[in-house]
Amino acid sequence: MQFMQNQINRRMVLRGVTTGAAALSFGSVVTAQKSLASSPNMEANKALVRRFYQGFSTGDFSIFMAILAPDWKDYPLAPGQQPGREGFEPVVKMFRTTFPDLTATNEDILADGDKVMVRSTIRGTHKGTFLGVPATGKEVSFGAMDIHRVANGLIAETWHIEELVSVLFQIGGLNH
Repeated sequence: MQFMQNQINRRMVLRGVTTGAAALSFGSVVTAQKSLASSPNMEANKALVRRFYQGFSTGDFSIFMAILAPDWKDYPLAPGQQPGREGFEPVVKMFRTTFPDLTATNEDILADGDKVMVRSTIRGTHKGTFLGVPATGKEVSFGAMDIHRVANGLIAETWHIEELVSVLFQIGGLNH
């Protein structure tokens, strides 16, 4: 039974990776078709988005409540995640419980109009069960790409993709 649950969880990750890649690709196509005039708010938008990653690094969910629109849309939702910013709290808690020393480092932040794209590296120590794999104590590192749309001084939408399959390789979850 545990094996089946691990397989189901891994399939959900792979489905999320595929959906996230499609969302990022679609966002790129739509953005490329628009006239991308510079916005005087781009630096403010980048500063707002930097706070998103501070929330992951500190685990302080009040940061997300301050920067995410009440009807914030997250694409794709994590398995079991409810929509809106309140639905994001269990996701943040799961990552912070599984990787209590989690840090998110912004490698690149690019802004154009109302969109901010971030390439980041997430690091942490595997101290809790992750996608069916019990804690190993191993340090992990994985990349993420996010596109945030800012409206009225808040993050209104986020499209993301994370290299979660690489985490499973690093903790031995795909070596069976």
